[in-house]
Amino acid sequence: MNRTALAALALAAFGGALLCDSPAVAARQSYSLKRVWKAGESDRYRTVITMETENPTGTMTVEFTIQTTENVKDVKPDGTAIVETKVDNASMLVKDAKNSATRELNDNSVVTTTYDGTGRETKREVAAENGQPGPALMMLGLVRAATIPPRSMKAGEEWKYDIPPADAKSSRRAGSVTVVGVEKLADAPPGEALKVKCSTVVTTPGATGDEKVSIDSTVLLDPATGKTLNVDGTGSGRLGTLDAKKIIIKQQRMKPAAK
Repeated sequence: MNRTALAALALAAFGGALLCDSPAVAARQSYSLKRVWKAGESDRYRTVITMETENPTGTMTVEFTIQTTENVKDVKPDGTAIVETKVDNASMLVKDAKNSATRELNDNSVVTTTYDGTGRETKREVAAENGQPGPALMMLGLVRAATIPPRSMKAGEEWKYDIPPADAKSSRRAGSVTVVGVEKLADAPPGEALKVKCSTVVTTPGATGDEKVSIDSTVLLDPATGKTLNVDGTGSGRLGTLDAKKIIIKQQRMKPAAK
């Protein structure tokens, strides 16, 4: 897998998480997707990314299992938020029809992201070896591949975007965000979530031409805080030397540890 191309894809996509700030969501006809931050909050996520590709012996599957912690370090009076995301542990499973092997990923990456009062990312700092994200953090770019609409949206409304690359080595992001509405959760205690659908194409310059990854995902958000509760996505595309015929993404916010 081409590390440089994958890093470019991940860094272009990582800052665009879907966000929301609807404290009375059931009574509203339009919804903002702006995240509401609170200093000191901490959330853990478990992400599984599965990619299928073909090799001379048949289908090969590469599966990443990643646990991360998101810490809100500070929120300024003007709404600026400083958020730290770190990889707690990660592993990679590679298997085909005859063999399988699992190895731990030595990834201690920490990304500190600054968002302004509108929810727009203004700064990102990576604390890792050589200043580059590790393999686990790079893969998380596939989960965070959408962007934030600049206005409130009604249920059923679609917002399209096309963000050109910042330079010759950067990625281009294009796609759409659609608010579906509110649905009941089966968790205990029961609650509600705001459902959002995203379609994204990330195009990254590669050694032999442009590399494209397409992801369609359904995201459930906490109506009161805008936190991501669940992500289910599917897609396909080329990441360096890996031509993924199928990509499956599943991310869940983990329940707080019992005190």
